[in-house]
Amino acid sequence: MTERLRLGAALSGRIDLTRAEQAGGASVLVDDGRIRIVTPPPAFAFAAAILISHGESDPHSVVIEIDVAEADGPVLFSFATLDMRREVRPSVGYAPGHREQVRAIVSNFREAGWILVRNGDKDGRQTQLVINGIRIYPTATETLPEPADVGPGRIGKVDLALLAAVADAVDNPFAPLDRPDPLMIDAVPVELIGGRLGFAESFDMTQASQRKLTEWKMEDDDQPILRYLYRNAKPRRHLEFGTWQGAGTVYCLDECDATAWTINLAEGEKFAEGHPAYYTTGAQTAVIDAGSMIGKLYREAGYGNRVCQIYSDSLLWDISNYPPGFFDSVLIDGGHQADVVINDTQKALTLLRSGGLCLWHDFAADPAVFGSSPASIGVTQGLRAVWSLIAAEMRDIFWIYPSFILAGIRR
Repeated sequence: MTERLRLGAALSGRIDLTRAEQAGGASVLVDDGRIRIVTPPPAFAFAAAILISHGESDPHSVVIEIDVAEADGPVLFSFATLDMRREVRPSVGYAPGHREQVRAIVSNFREAGWILVRNGDKDGRQTQLVINGIRIYPTATETLPEPADVGPGRIGKVDLALLAAVADAVDNPFAPLDRPDPLMIDAVPVELIGGRLGFAESFDMTQASQRKLTEWKMEDDDQPILRYLYRNAKPRRHLEFGTWQGAGTVYCLDECDATAWTINLAEGEKFAEGHPAYYTTGAQTAVIDAGSMIGKLYREAGYGNRVCQIYSDSLLWDISNYPPGFFDSVLIDGGHQADVVINDTQKALTLLRSGGLCLWHDFAADPAVFGSSPASIGVTQGLRAVWSLIAAEMRDIFWIYPSFILAGIRR
């Protein structure tokens, strides 16, 4: 059973930023309804305290949403009792480049008296931040429907339309759950995919993962399935959207004689604010999906002479010089926003030959994964949006259960 928190209308009059109190060594300035804070330099030092006002009918459980407009370093937000002797829930952090508001569930809201702002930099560097506003929403728990009927040893069913509606609901806790007309696809257990695809070799079930999908990892749990598919499909020309460090390319080239074309942003994926989406932290920040890190693993495996690396945004990639049906197989695992999934699917189906294998990664028909793998939300929403094209162009399409792989054969 999967649940979500449904949010009601914001409570009014609970936060007054003009009454924010300044801690020693910090700077707090309220201007035009916004609050600008400069944290003091010690690591985790308090910078400001923002009072929470209460009404007689306040709910027990709320979501506190903090709209951070900008910040040049990490920040921590704590929630304390009025006497500041006890925190009513663990702190939540904000890092530069975070694309959404900070949200914290406070299940004992009536005990909360202050929102405390602290320096989140472990090295104690000062942080400047601007808060546009703070909103408080009452919560209610809603049980989400199960869009898949699956089980080992039998072919089940997945309602893609309902799964996408659940993704919408998880993505937007303010919206009611839609009940669309069904779009049914098969869910094929991994032990049966060989027969479904007409392969002579059966999948070796000793390699099947026993993990829950909420704990799934491509490099551990999907890797044996991908290798099996490539080994038996035997593509000669393989296309990948999303190189990353090249692990997926290695899975293909290890198992067949293909040449691979793979596309990735040269500068790596970035948030709208321009901050890198994937990076290491420490003495120096290193982006791990850009520059020489792209394709690192396939080069180390000695496959550089079998790979055509394309540095481009897939939305801008010009495919006009590739003849239709040029590729024997495609893996779509690039940007996970719905519009990117739509674009990559359209280009993939144009370039994939009849009888070719198309794989979409980060698709799993279990609503629980939307919390542990947010990328699955955009993939599911994108597939729904382009489903009429997929249905017209594919002669078979199914979810491999359990996995994060949707597989199809082109007409």
